[in-house]
Amino acid sequence: MVVPALRPAVRRALRQAIAERRTVAVELKLTQGGAEGVLITAHLSSVRAHPDTFRVSFEPVVSPASRPVRAPIRTQVSLRSEVGATDELLEGELSGIATRAPGDVEAFEATHEELKASNEEVTSINEELQSTNEELETARKSCNRSTRNSQPSIRSSNGKDLGARGHDQ
Repeated sequence: MVVPALRPAVRRALRQAIAERRTVAVELKLTQGGAEGVLITAHLSSVRAHPDTFRVSFEPVVSPASRPVRAPIRTQVSLRSEVGATDELLEGELSGIATRAPGDVEAFEATHEELKASNEEVTSINEELQSTNEELETARKSCNRSTRNSQPSIRSSNGKDLGARGHDQ
């Protein structure tokens, strides 16, 4: 779980690390908490079993005068200036999404109409194939009936009908 005030910086570091497939560090200035800031680093995982995972680390950034003490990052940190920047960042993202949304909706609707037309074509072709199949089935049955009825019979020299096998009946 990330402290809410740090989330925008973590999000920014992760997005850049994912896009560039490399380690990315983002420094965030703090106004309270014993540290001057925090260095947020997003590392691409070196574990072969999980190649698309990232590790995020947090290091306090302290002034050289107070460097011997490694102060932990406190959850009570006040980041009023970063919150304003976060609001601007989120508003920028929202504006970008709102700008892209009508185009995305239009593309979706066009694709949907194309799929409906393709579906109608496939349905029509299927109906034609079913009709052709029924015609072929009817023709096959008709052909079988006429073949059975027109079996040649063999007649003897005196005109007597010997039947299909050629024997006297």
